[in-house]
Order: sequence, then structure tokens, then C-alpha cells
Amino acid sequence: MKNKWMTVPIVVGALVLGSVAMVAGANQNLDQASVNGKEKTSILTNEEITEKALAKVDGTVTEVELERKLSGSVYEVEIKKDGYEYDLDLDAVTGEVLKEDKSTDDDEAGLDDNTTKSDSSDVAITHEAAIEIALKEAAGTVTEIELEIDNGRTYYEIEIEVGTKEVDIEVDAKSGAVLSGDKDDDDDSDDDNEE
Repeated sequence: MKNKWMTVPIVVGALVLGSVAMVAGANQNLDQASVNGKEKTSILTNEEITEKALAKVDGTVTEVELERKLSGSVYEVEIKKDGYEYDLDLDAVTGEVLKEDKSTDDDEAGLDDNTTKSDSSDVAITHEAAIEIALKEAAGTVTEIELEIDNGRTYYEIEIEVGTKEVDIEVDAKSGAVLSGDKDDDDDSDDDNEE
């Protein structure tokens, strides 16, 4: 009788672990599956998606982020132009614009206390060059790049996935110098499953 009661938790545990492994495997295979009934080839690079976004809105790209969702992978691109902020969602495979929002630029309006207005002379390094610099510090997949202005300093904050780790690198937008780099476990996998 005692052996039967010990078997039940072991079987339940094996089922739970098997389910977790299947879900994790499904999430990893999302990018290899078909998209909208068509066989998916590969995800566009940051440079390719930036080019497509700038074809839609010609401005300054301040953020590029790759979001993996159950419905597929989407790039979120933020562009600033003429006092407005454009938020574009683009299909990560085709580059098709899925959503476009336009709002007044909070930084330009002075609504962010820690941010000061920056002119174009503060940005001498393109975000492509900043990515190259960051990838020399940590080779992996760039999932986000954002142009930040904090206390008069303009820099790129670049997030790179390296295996199960997430590395954040800050690159000075004027000189190209690496300001900092932090390595964390990629424990925000719950966010990856959002719709």
C-alpha cells in the first residue's frame, strides 16, 4: 500500500515536467513553424527591419525590440520625427507593418524629469554601429535597442540574448564607448507568451 502512494506523486511529477518541457519546446519552435499558413523562412535582422520601418516613417529610430508571441514574432520599432513619436509593429518575418501609432514625443515636451532634450550632435554613432560594438562585448541575438537620454548623456541601451542569459550593454551615442554591461538570467520568459 505504501508503494502505491509513492508512485502517484512520481507519476504526477513526471506528467507535469513533461508538460513543461513540451510547452518550452513549442515556444522555441515558434520561429521555425509556419506563419499564417506559409512556411516561415527566417526572422529579419535589426538592420533589415529598421530599413523597412524607415521606409514607412523617415525619422530617427530610438528603439527596436523583438517580441516573441504565440501568434508569431513581431518587431516593435519606435521612431521620433518632428516632435512626434511613431510606434510601429512589424511582422518579424515579412516586415509588413501590422500596427502604427503616432503620439506627441514626451521627451520633446519635457514630461520626463530625468531626460533632457538632445540635438542631433549628441548622436554620432548609428544604431547599427552601436549593435556592432555591443556584439563585440557579448556575441548573441540582439532583442532590443533603445536610444536613451539621461542627465545630459545620450547612449544606446542594447539587450542581447546569449543562450539563457540576457546581457544589457550601454554604448555612448557620441563616442561609441561601452559605458556598462550587465548579465542576467533570462527569467522573463512569462512575458514571451503574451498576446
